[in-house]
Amino acid sequence: MNLILGTVQFGLAYGATNARGRVESSEIERILDHACDTGVTTIDTAAAYGESESALGKADIGSRNLRIITKLPKITPGLSQQEALAFWRQAFAASLQKLGVAAVDGLMAHDCGDLTGPHGPELWALMGELRQQGLTKKIGASVYDHTQIDALLERRKPDLVQLPYSVLDQRLRQSGHLARLAAAGVEIHARSIFLQGVILAGSASIPRNLMALRPAVQRLEAWAATAKVSMLQAALLAVHTQPAVAAAVVGVTSLQEFREITRAWRSATSVAQPVDLMNLAVDDPALVDPRVWPQ
Repeated sequence: MNLILGTVQFGLAYGATNARGRVESSEIERILDHACDTGVTTIDTAAAYGESESALGKADIGSRNLRIITKLPKITPGLSQQEALAFWRQAFAASLQKLGVAAVDGLMAHDCGDLTGPHGPELWALMGELRQQGLTKKIGASVYDHTQIDALLERRKPDLVQLPYSVLDQRLRQSGHLARLAAAGVEIHARSIFLQGVILAGSASIPRNLMALRPAVQRLEAWAATAKVSMLQAALLAVHTQPAVAAAVVGVTSLQEFREITRAWRSATSVAQPVDLMNLAVDDPALVDPRVWPQ
């Protein structure tokens, strides 16, 4: 299993516990250098991540021998078929221009609904065309839940799917959808493995609007103390023990954070697989789905 550097914080002040805001350009350079030095070879970004693609382009990502995955933005409602295709073509061309590259390694629909909706066949044909032209190697979608996975697999054969998974959010393992995707030959990338930083913040620092998560984080803290691992290691272990998952996407707001993650990742690979870690999942989906978190 590999680490992927997520870059939403390169373009937006994203994350429930993000106190630093958007990452500065000089820090982005250092983070990318560390990725190269530690064998992190893939970067995840998106047109919807604010200035992320432009920031990566300014950091000359094309010269760093790093693979890039980006995402097409959600379609504007009410467009005709012709307008929708023009929108996606222009968005992809803009992404390449901002990134300063001729092609990307992976291209996903940021909204899975675009692939399963009225213009889905046209979008899928366009993505296949871009793959055939060598402008991307893999195509797929970002998903949020099992209903989107079911709808996607009924209609398409994606190379790649990005989905939420963490020690507290094991819905897609429990429902069998990780196994279903793997059986279909889909490469799975897990995101939100720190639950927007809530897991790493600890029970004493959970944002007020997410206090309902405190008992779950406290249980994880108790487990980590007994297992003699850090909360960071525990969060990484929960993903690393999933054989269906090919890679874990990690977002950072500083070089120091990234160093801590890569260090913990290396140590996590040597820890025996902790079966009881799988018993710490939260039962209420609303608590682990940021889309419905109270503001």
